[in-house]
Amino acid sequence: MQVVTLLRSVAPLVALTLLLTTVAATAPAADAASGVELGVHVERNGDMMTAVPAAEQALGRPIDMVSIYKSFTSTKLSSPPGTNYSTEEEQRLAAGHSLLVSWRATDPGEGAATRADRARQIAAGQHDATLRAMGESLARLDGRVLVRFQWEMDKAAPDTQHIGGPADFIAAWRHVQRTVGALAPRVEWVWAPRANSFNKGVGQQYFPGRSYVDHIGGSAVPLAASGEEGAWRMPDELFVGLHDFAAKKDRPMFVWVGVREKQYEAGMDGSSVNFEDDPRWKSSFIDALSDISAGAWAGRLQTVVWYSTVAPSGFDFRYDTSNPSREAFLALACAGHVAGSDACSSAASDPGQGNLRSLPATVTFGRDGDQPLVGDWDGDGLDDLVVRRFNNFLIDLDGDGLDDRSHSF
Repeated sequence: MQVVTLLRSVAPLVALTLLLTTVAATAPAADAASGVELGVHVERNGDMMTAVPAAEQALGRPIDMVSIYKSFTSTKLSSPPGTNYSTEEEQRLAAGHSLLVSWRATDPGEGAATRADRARQIAAGQHDATLRAMGESLARLDGRVLVRFQWEMDKAAPDTQHIGGPADFIAAWRHVQRTVGALAPRVEWVWAPRANSFNKGVGQQYFPGRSYVDHIGGSAVPLAASGEEGAWRMPDELFVGLHDFAAKKDRPMFVWVGVREKQYEAGMDGSSVNFEDDPRWKSSFIDALSDISAGAWAGRLQTVVWYSTVAPSGFDFRYDTSNPSREAFLALACAGHVAGSDACSSAASDPGQGNLRSLPATVTFGRDGDQPLVGDWDGDGLDDLVVRRFNNFLIDLDGDGLDDRSHSF
């Protein structure tokens, strides 16, 4: 099965995932012949039954995987025996999609002290009723199901993902996997600390053991140099620790990443420094990710999910924030080494065609008296619209009729 998966987030617990995939359950390593899985995490409006077709149309790919975020005691994924209705999850599986369940070990509103002791409690069997309820619900689902239990567990207290130290987490993970797995043995388990924690030697400390994990993952949102996720790093540096650990343990590598436009200092406005986005960096990151997944890490890097949304912080991680990044992502989605790329429609793969690449036949930019100019003003190989207004140059980088940059001389 060669497919695409779209992931849409909803605050706080539900999401869709778009993955380009061909994966054997519990495979010990990625199959190079199957290609790289590619996911896109975007904001979700409406239910899955309407969001999934919209995602398929936008990317020009059939959707494979729907991803649901669940809090600890929200274990209803399937309809109870004897009922005559089906859940959204069951409908998606019936339509041929796979299901990724991102399952937290905590519930909304729980305090830091409660969260910090949750791993110990789980390992001690204090929450076995919840584990059995989840296992029974998963077992009733007919289709491919993956569970990503308490991702980014390497974060320190009082972060909501922290449920205990490495020893307690390992004991909890093993107990969850054994208890739930006994009831739902077909489930695949995705273990996923933060990607940068592997580079620091931290994420590895939470590894529950190869026999308890089907996929080794990591998430990363590279920001400024002062951020926890590190400086503006290219994929070969950002994910090298994750790659090496996945190779050592002989498990497929799963990457979750979101990148905003790198900013540069554009000049002073009084006493403040103005920063503007550099669209070339995000597109370069996507190109580098495509290159390394087809080259040095081919056969190990199995899944890439792009966090394509505006975060609560205001950072815009969407892949289509500029023409260069949009073009780079579509090129990645339709690259030959990506699973299901042969399903790319001409609308998605041909420049200037389709929902994501098309521009209006007529674009109004500037006003009477402006001097029109045309050229490549951001170095991405594409012509941009520019007008000169006295000593100001206004630049439209994406053809929407709005100035994305301005320079004064």
